[in-house]
This record gives sequence, structure tokens and C-alpha cells, in this order.
Amino acid sequence: VPRKLKDLFKWAEYLAFNSAHIYGVVRKFGEYPITSFVYDTTSPNEKARHQDLFEKKIGLKGFMTQVSFDKWIYGNAFVSVFEPIKRWLKCKQCGTKEDAKVADYKYIEQQTAFKLKCRKCQADAVAEVEDEKLIDASKINLIRWDPKLIDIDHNPVTGQSVYYYTIPRTIVQQVKEGNKHLIGTMPMEMLRAMKAKKTFKFAEGQLYHLKVPGPAGVESQWGFPPITSAIKNFLFTAILRRANEAIALEHITPFRVIHPQAASGSGDPVLQLNLQEWRQEIDKNYKMFRKDPLRMQFSPIPIGVQNIGGDGRGMLTLGELQEAEKNIVISMGVPMEFLSGGLGQTRGEVTLRMIENQLQTHIEDLNGLLQWIENKCAKFLGWASIPMRLAEFKLIDDVENKQIYMQLWQSGKISDTKIGEILGIDWEHERKQKLEDALAEQKSQMALEAAQKKLQNSLSQQAANKAQMSQGGTQYDQQAIIAQADQIAQEMAGLDAGSRRSRMDSLKKRLAKYSPAVQQGVDELNSLVNVDAAAQKARIEALLPEMSKGDI
Repeated sequence: VPRKLKDLFKWAEYLAFNSAHIYGVVRKFGEYPITSFVYDTTSPNEKARHQDLFEKKIGLKGFMTQVSFDKWIYGNAFVSVFEPIKRWLKCKQCGTKEDAKVADYKYIEQQTAFKLKCRKCQADAVAEVEDEKLIDASKINLIRWDPKLIDIDHNPVTGQSVYYYTIPRTIVQQVKEGNKHLIGTMPMEMLRAMKAKKTFKFAEGQLYHLKVPGPAGVESQWGFPPITSAIKNFLFTAILRRANEAIALEHITPFRVIHPQAASGSGDPVLQLNLQEWRQEIDKNYKMFRKDPLRMQFSPIPIGVQNIGGDGRGMLTLGELQEAEKNIVISMGVPMEFLSGGLGQTRGEVTLRMIENQLQTHIEDLNGLLQWIENKCAKFLGWASIPMRLAEFKLIDDVENKQIYMQLWQSGKISDTKIGEILGIDWEHERKQKLEDALAEQKSQMALEAAQKKLQNSLSQQAANKAQMSQGGTQYDQQAIIAQADQIAQEMAGLDAGSRRSRMDSLKKRLAKYSPAVQQGVDELNSLVNVDAAAQKARIEALLPEMSKGDI
């Protein structure tokens, strides 16, 4: 058993990796309290961009689940927000700036300097480093720090703490080897700490510490790993598992011995048979049996089988192992049914209430972390900070309380936002969905009306074409003809009487096979362009009898 608190962190990792029960408890305790985010603002724009940042770009919900794992495994979780930067290397000779990601430079660790080869003036000298804030929400990074590499300088009187980080040797080695990806993006304060071979000191307010409360006399600046009490139980289960493994290897599968069996006291086959030939015959027939399980083997003498071992099932310590595993779960403060799912509404209600109360402090820590992250991000991006929290957490569905809330909501005593939070309803999303549904319904109705109108026009056109074909006509576009007739009428109005008559006769011949409606339009056009046409027609009809006599 470790003697120092920080040594427990390695044991905590080992137990989380090798105990299914411990991992199950840690996973459920880490995931259950992480509910949806509540944005306490009346501004839809602020809510929309906060949702886009935390739920899409950063993935805050998954990150908080990982932070919960750290807290329940190590008893501590350390979080910071990395504000993205763009590093420029400025030539001291000509003042040209180059992006450190693409610049041609060599990092000098002893001086924490960048020796730049300027592309403009070709100078090869130490450049000035300028780190510019990169206001890009998608580049914000949330960091979980390894508790094994954190040191805390704590004042028990004031309660203030200063946090230090030991930079891993792998990172230091890569910087020494000139890894430009790390060097070009690593904060200058960390590069200076590597040069001085010191720990990196966090500025005040730049690190958020979540911890599980422990005894006051055991390094109170640290959280106490909740799986500490399960270490001895885990070691006991490891012994039982190792014993079961040895029993299974040696005693589960029996060792079979085949031998010729004596039929009577005086007829011992060992004295009468060649045992070597008998063994060869048994081997041959056994191989043939493996190929053909329906094959039958005949033997002139009885054959016996002696099993050695095979009694391992009665030697296994399954009962002791199950009891030890149950004690591991109980030592972490939860019942065994919490993992197996056996806690129901009636039988496990009291237990679930206790677990809810046990997780309440953890939920308060998560809400504090959530608001801290929001404040840091809003300040960096220049946004207005809004209150944020997790939706109310319940392990069981309390129907009676929901009915009471529904009655209060119907009487106007509580707001839509509160009842939506209780029922898990996002009113803003529902309003948008209702609007989209109404628009989709309207579009569908308009499309239906357009289709009906098109079908009616099609049927009318088919009926008109059918009527025209029955009268010997051909298909035509009535509207186009009317428009063309108007244009012809205007053109014919400027012609003399003879030209109008000639043009009108030609038009009548072209439209002779069209429907009566078109013929009526032709007659109206004729009356417009030739006002004397009726009188001329009457005069011709009067002269026709005289023309037949031939004296005119």
C-alpha cells in the first residue's frame, strides 16, 4: 500500500484499468450527472452562439465527462483553457514578419530564441517573437492536466494555492530535437521553463481544480482518491483469480488413460496380448473416428478409461470471488445493483435518492467548472458572459412531482422555461421546429394546389384539343394566336384598302382549319381592319345574279 498521497494516483490508474467493477462505478458516476446545458439568457443570439461554441465546436459535454472520470479515479481533476495564438517571427533587419509555422528558423534552447533566415533580406539572425491572439472559437482547446505531474504550494490559513506543472521528459526531448510543431505553438513561458529546467507555474485563475473531499489531516490541498479503500479488496480478488486460474489449468480438463480391462480373474489380456500392437490399433481407430464420428469400433476384449483430474469445478472459489467483488463496489459507496441495473422504482427508490444526494456535491463542482469555462471563453472572444449550468439531475422519474409542476405551470405559477427544463424540453428548439413544420406544410399545400391546377389545365387543354381534332382542326396555342392577331391588326391598320383585303384573305386561308373560336376572332379582326367589308359583301351578293346573265 502506498505511503504518499500522490503515489495513490498510479494505483488508481492500475485499478481502473484492471478492475471491471471499479471502472463501471467510475464510468457511471462520471456520465450520469452530465445532463444538457441550460443557458440563462433571454437573447436568442447569445444562446445560439454559445450553443454553437460549446456543443459543436468545443464538445464541452464530452470533455466534462472525461473530467468526471479524472475526479473519480484520481480524486482530483485539473482543467485550463488554452487561448489560441498566432506566432510571428519578426526580422530585426527589415522588419518583415513571418508565420512561425512556415518560417525557416532554428530554435536555440539555451537562449529561448528563434534564429530566422529572412526571406526578404536574407538576413540570418535572432528574430523578435510576437504572439498574437487568434480570435477563432474553433481553435480554443480545453486541457486536462495529469495530476501526477502537478504540485501544489498551499497555505492552509488563507486557503490559497499555487500550482506547478512538471513538463514531461518526452516533451522536453522533442523540443531539444527541434520539433517545430511543438516549438511554434508552445507558450513562451513553457519554453523558458524548459530552458531553466524548472516546473511551469500557472498564473492565478488559469487552472481550475476539482477534488473529492478527504480527511483534514491528509494533505488537504489534494483530493482523496475514492478508490483507495478498494485497494486491499482488489488485491484479495487478484489472489482468488490467480488461484482459480491455476485450478482451471490443472484440474478442469481431465487426463484420460485408456487400458485393456480384464474380463475375469484368470483372463488378464495383459498376459495374452501384444500391448504395442493394441495401442497402435487404438490410435488408428481413434483417428478414423475423428474423421467419421458414426464409425463403430469392435474390440475382442473390454476397454477401460481412467480419468485423472477433472474435479476442478468443486475447487473453484467463485463464491468468495463474488463476495470480494461486491465489497469492492460497496467500498466505493454504491450498491451492487447500481452496476447491474437491478434498482427499480419501488425497491430501489431510497437507494437512488441516496446516490442522488451523494452526487449533488459533484454536480455543484461541475456547474462551477462550466461557468468558469464560459467566463474564460466569453472574455477571450469578446462576448457577453451569460449564466450557464447543467439541467436538473434525477436518477429516477418522479411522476408525482412532475404532475405538481404541470399543475403549477397550468396555473401560471412557473415559467415555460422551468417546466421545459423539468420535462427535458427545449422551447427554443420547439418554436423553431413548429415554424419549420408550418412552412413545410404551407409549401406542401402550395405544391398540391399547383399540381391540381396543372392537372386541370392539362385536362382542359386535352378537352380543347379533342374538340378541335373532332372538327378537323390541328393543335394550336390560342393565346399566342390572339397576340399575333393583335400585332397583325396594328400592321394592317397602316395599309391601304386593297392591301388589307389581300392580307386578310391570306390570313383566313392559314386559319381555315382552326376552331370556331379562332374563326370568330378572324371575323372580328376583319371587321377592325376593313370597316367597309360588310357593305362590299352585300354589294357583291347583289351583283352575283346579274353576273350569271353575262351582260355586265
